[in-house]
Amino acid sequence: MAILFFLELLFLFFISQKTTQSISHFLYKITRSQKITIFFLAFLFLPGTIIHEFSHAIAASITGVRIGKMELMPEYVQGGLRLGSIQVGRADIIRNFFIGIAPFISGTILLLTIMYLVLSFAFFASFGIIVLSLYLVFVIANTMFSSKKDMEGAIEFFILIAVFLLAFYLLGLRLDTINWNFLSVFNHIFKIGTYYLLVPLGIDLFIITLTTLLFRSR
Repeated sequence: MAILFFLELLFLFFISQKTTQSISHFLYKITRSQKITIFFLAFLFLPGTIIHEFSHAIAASITGVRIGKMELMPEYVQGGLRLGSIQVGRADIIRNFFIGIAPFISGTILLLTIMYLVLSFAFFASFGIIVLSLYLVFVIANTMFSSKKDMEGAIEFFILIAVFLLAFYLLGLRLDTINWNFLSVFNHIFKIGTYYLLVPLGIDLFIITLTTLLFRSR
């Protein structure tokens, strides 16, 4: 189940980029104005952008890295659309990695938590609360992934991990000597998570299909 869960997250990563591009292109096709398109995208994804950038900021604060200017307005950059940004000071490989991946961790947790609450209390919730929850699921799912800039130094981090694993291997520590039973606790979470992730995936696929059809009809 863990493999399927992370495969779904990987698919959500690629489809979220397509979703943002589809909405952007459709809006620009209608308005013929880059400013109006950026304003609408800023308004639409603002909650997710705030969560994304504040996740960087909180991770930087916890690890003792200086925080600079935060930008919550989207802008077109080389390679696509950037919804927001935050300046952080220089740090070592490990801290840079965790600061960069912080939005993905917090976003995934929030996504699964919202889906759990919606599905657990949907019978008692009002229509407005359900719609608001699905909107939050949509914006978080499409803003929680780290950008290329966020993940600068990730290669060095994984090289460092590989060095440590090699060192443990040379010291005689083998994976089969470790008790992995504690991981079974997460199996139930991954199993439920695979079903929960179908919701943001379905929303994104619906939006991509809808904007494509509307775009062709104009």
